[in-house]
Amino acid sequence: MVWRQNGAIALAWSVESVQGIPSGAETITPRHRRVNGVLLPIGSEMLLFSRGPGEYHYCMVGATTISKALAVPFRRRRGRLEFCLITSLGKGKWIFPKGIVEPGDTPQDAALKEAHEEAGLRGQIRGRLLGRYVDHKWGSKLLVSGYLMEVSRAERAWDEAGRRRRRWCTAEQARHRLGDKPFRRLLEAAVSRLKANCVRSAHADVPSLPRGRARSGKAPTRQCS
Repeated sequence: MVWRQNGAIALAWSVESVQGIPSGAETITPRHRRVNGVLLPIGSEMLLFSRGPGEYHYCMVGATTISKALAVPFRRRRGRLEFCLITSLGKGKWIFPKGIVEPGDTPQDAALKEAHEEAGLRGQIRGRLLGRYVDHKWGSKLLVSGYLMEVSRAERAWDEAGRRRRRWCTAEQARHRLGDKPFRRLLEAAVSRLKANCVRSAHADVPSLPRGRARSGKAPTRQCS
């Protein structure tokens, strides 16, 4: 079992093996154990969430769909778009920040939280859902929702700085680094949306002319690469 405080996930593959949680686990019947006030079947697979001292939530795994959220972080630097990638903890592959949507959070909340914890990024979600994909882990179906995140600050030190690498890439560089197709599809959706927003903004900047006057020259454009 892995247990970490401050909003991180505690993973207990068997309720019978739950140890180290501050309030402990109490055996109620030969088949059940009370964990933090919740009666659970011994041997069930669990995900436990810490939302503060002495406050825990849980969800069962193995026979349920678990919601995850993913952030596609971007910024504009010297007239071009850049995307932030991080390495995964297991194989060190380049990915986007993502994690489980904890009870009480929206997917957008979770995407921002994971971007901060895993990549040290602060910012805002921009626009609607980019897309979804399905993954499988812990014997469960994971439904991952991706959101576009505009980064306002990248911290030099963050929660997982010692465990992950962080890199800013152009869209082309990100395409080559992202190994998994779902990540690449979300990247393409993000690029398409940002370019469309840029074109709309450029047209909105063109002033209207009085009737009968011809427009001279080209309409102003913005660099959307």
